[in-house]
Amino acid sequence: MNQDELLGVMERVADGTATGDDLQLYNDWCNAMQAGKQDGIHPSFPEKSEAIFRSIESRVRHNRNIRYRKWTAAAASLLLLISIGAAFWLKQHSSSPSSNAAGNMADSTIRPGSSGAVLVLADGSEVELGAQQKGQIGEQDGSRINKSSDSGLVYVFNGQGSEAGTVQYNTLITPNGKQFQVQLPDGTKIWINAGSSLRFPVNFDNQQNREVQLNGEAYFEVAKDVHKPFVVVTKRERVEVLGTHFNIDSYDGISISKTTLVEGAVRVNRQMELRPGEQAAVQQSGKIDRKSINTANVIAWKNGYFSFAGESIQEIMPRLARWYNLEVVYEAGLPADKMEVSMSRSRSITEVLDYLQSTKLIKFEVNGRRVTVSRY
Repeated sequence: MNQDELLGVMERVADGTATGDDLQLYNDWCNAMQAGKQDGIHPSFPEKSEAIFRSIESRVRHNRNIRYRKWTAAAASLLLLISIGAAFWLKQHSSSPSSNAAGNMADSTIRPGSSGAVLVLADGSEVELGAQQKGQIGEQDGSRINKSSDSGLVYVFNGQGSEAGTVQYNTLITPNGKQFQVQLPDGTKIWINAGSSLRFPVNFDNQQNREVQLNGEAYFEVAKDVHKPFVVVTKRERVEVLGTHFNIDSYDGISISKTTLVEGAVRVNRQMELRPGEQAAVQQSGKIDRKSINTANVIAWKNGYFSFAGESIQEIMPRLARWYNLEVVYEAGLPADKMEVSMSRSRSITEVLDYLQSTKLIKFEVNGRRVTVSRY
């Protein structure tokens, strides 16, 4: 898309006549711009486009309800991301100083999350993994435990475990602000998101199933073994697989537990089999709902991104709280508008809140690690 075509798309976004394709092109351009991948902008482009960006921002702020009715549902789903893109461009190219949408109050000590975890061994002793040097850090029931990198453990079974009937378990805990990876003795790889814990046998010898227990969120790439199914147990789900890639989101305090299948096949609670691209949502009552979903959005956290796809601020903030280790307080009367936002998890909390507040839907007050969310 050349600059004249881009200006035409921007003008249609600004005057409310943009099609869904226009909005997607604009969205892709904004994402590339924020990632620093847009080069070769002609010197006259900023002058031509600044008025359009200001019109976009103003129109989204003042005519949000009109635009939702006028555009299709698919097009409207990009509306808030467009507002964020316009705000980002204006901030980058403004000649006058501007303040953060979060009110310049975000504590500079609030950093993005990083790699780290606590390993609880079978005897109850704990190993802090954040600063641990690479190499072997222990041995449990015939399995060597090696720290392969700053962000991962590898269990290697030597084939000589305990007698049948005795199972030793380890638990990997990722506090808020931390994530980690582990490779189990069978070769299964698991990425564990912040605020989660995974309990697993140190080897699968003399066991009918390869069963692990999850509280929180994790992404699994399961090594295939047709004779020994892999099972993930949460408070609401029992997910059975042979060899597949999938994500489970099952935090305490969240009313719905979600299993999303990326590749292969899984069975949820012995009753619903998923196909790739489907998600099972298990309610507290045990009822299971199935829907098709964009799996890239679901596993974006594993790849270093936030991807909020049609989510309210009440759905977004718990994920930010776990990653940045925040306490979140909600004031009454928050809007129910859905947001479409994608950004790197390495961004500062100030940047993230600034983007969200630029929608003119909500605002933030930050005091230490406490974030108060209120209507704009």
